[in-house]
Amino acid sequence: MSTFRFLWVVVSSGAIVMALEILSARILSPTFGNSVYVWGSVISVFLAALSIGYLWGGSLADRQPKLSTLGQLLLLVVLLEVVLLHFGVEITEGLGRIFGTSRYGALATTALLFGPITTLLATVSPFAVRLAAKEVESLGNVSGRLYALSTAGSLAGTLGCTFILIPFLDVRQALFILIVLTAVTAVAAMGGEGRAALPVVGLIAVALTVASVYTFAPDRSTEALYYRRMTPYQTLEVRDSEGVRTLTSDGRTHSAESLATGESTAAYARNGIIPLLFNPEIHRIAVLGMGAGSYDNYIRKFDASIEVDNVEIDPAVLEVAEEFFGFVPTSTSRVIIQDARRFLDEVPKGDTELEKYDLIFSDTYLGLSVPFHLTTVEFVALAKKRLTADGILMINVAANLEHPFAKALYSTVASVFGHTYLFECPRPSANHLVVATNSTLPRMQRAELVERAKRLESRFPYVSPSLVEVANDLVEIDLRLDDEQVLRDSFAPVDHLIHLGQRQGLGKSPSLR
Repeated sequence: MSTFRFLWVVVSSGAIVMALEILSARILSPTFGNSVYVWGSVISVFLAALSIGYLWGGSLADRQPKLSTLGQLLLLVVLLEVVLLHFGVEITEGLGRIFGTSRYGALATTALLFGPITTLLATVSPFAVRLAAKEVESLGNVSGRLYALSTAGSLAGTLGCTFILIPFLDVRQALFILIVLTAVTAVAAMGGEGRAALPVVGLIAVALTVASVYTFAPDRSTEALYYRRMTPYQTLEVRDSEGVRTLTSDGRTHSAESLATGESTAAYARNGIIPLLFNPEIHRIAVLGMGAGSYDNYIRKFDASIEVDNVEIDPAVLEVAEEFFGFVPTSTSRVIIQDARRFLDEVPKGDTELEKYDLIFSDTYLGLSVPFHLTTVEFVALAKKRLTADGILMINVAANLEHPFAKALYSTVASVFGHTYLFECPRPSANHLVVATNSTLPRMQRAELVERAKRLESRFPYVSPSLVEVANDLVEIDLRLDDEQVLRDSFAPVDHLIHLGQRQGLGKSPSLR
């Protein structure tokens, strides 16, 4: 039994550390995004805390070489985890307001919330080596076995959190399970000496009871919250407010529809008719990032014959779109669950060539989370391959060309396509739509585009806003592309460009709807 308790402490501590590391990003993302700065902060803090814990644990193990000493440290971990469960989100949001757009906010928050916990958990490894080693001659073998066991526990924690906790539980519920596991591990370490720690154990029992009520009770923070789910890609929420149903991803607006009409309230979605100015014969569309299916629903209202392929990486988004936003997949309105870039680069089974589209609409940038592989020259070139001769690429970016990221993206698209345009959506929206075409005709100016819109209006009299209105949203650009950063797979500093724009006061995020 003593050996079992010892091995349990070694394995479970490694599992808890890695599970917390993965969950930490879920707590940070709604405030700080999911950028490389967030993950860099998480990894750096955990590594630093592990180093400190190893040093401290080794010194403490030499002075008090007892497993019960380790149990007392783990009891303290439980208390810190309970604090994290109850106040982690509020602390993160508060520090987010203090740090504002600074990229170091995630680093400070991770250090405060997870540094002490990880340091305490790291003491297990040197303690284990000190307790298990009987002779100097066998120290290498003993330490190798124990580190292998600890790493196996870390692997189990990583896989368990990634494939079980995150897909099926809320963040708070996942944390509660880790708290219970830590408490069980602490009691196992205490063993027969647990009586001396009964007051502490009692306090933890009360805290766990309160935490369980809080964790598994329905969320009453607002009666408008209908749905919340943590998926492997994001945390989704559906809320109603002032006649609008909103889908948020990691705390940022993803889609919004009027409860009365079912139409999108986002200006960029209604301005999605812009491609009709360049090609009024659009029959097939690929939407990269379907959200609630708003663009599909909108574009098919005035032409039900249009075929739309919605490409979405997160299957939970489709479930939400169907249950809360009335989206119904049909033979002409399909959903493909796949990464957008893989979709563009993959020949459908049984076909000998790529399917072609008249329009590819990329709407995959959200909040501070911009997938860099969907911004590069290589991505744009793949999109071009999937377009017909008169095909159009349209990308939603919530910033004008003063923003470094938007400027780099525009330059990247322009380096691949013959003509590239920028349209500003009506205020208060900050969105801009980059539209690219390979037309052999000369580039059109605003006046020419407006005249073309007037000629086409008789074909689309029910479109709102009208084609003339969206044509007038064309932004005249005088941009020397040679001086701008073109994004490539080998170098696409998307996160840096976003934070650079924040420091310049050009908006909280270039991709915030």
